[in-house]
Amino acid sequence: QEPGFVPPCYTASYVDVAGRGPGDTGFLPPCAGGRAQPLRHGEYDSAYRDANGRKPGETGFIPPLEAANGRTAQDMARRYPEGYDARYVDAEGRTVADDSFCPPVIET
Repeated sequence: QEPGFVPPCYTASYVDVAGRGPGDTGFLPPCAGGRAQPLRHGEYDSAYRDANGRKPGETGFIPPLEAANGRTAQDMARRYPEGYDARYVDAEGRTVADDSFCPPVIET
């Protein structure tokens, strides 16, 4: 890839400059002008795509730690019908436990 290229999304195979991947403590997701803050263990943002290409908020989306534990899209559709878990981080760095949290938006 080109130096300075910022991918529009990332998957489990993406690693940051420090060699950390999605779900790792301190992982720095690619950022094209938005928030560029390291994430805590298991956290992910709206740019993450699971192995099936699903985004947070889509039915059957598999968060990084759930994927590492072998969970399937069917498991996640039952467990998290809203398409994300408590480790999802919105554009302002908030999780579901924070006031003013904004859940992922899926355009139809």
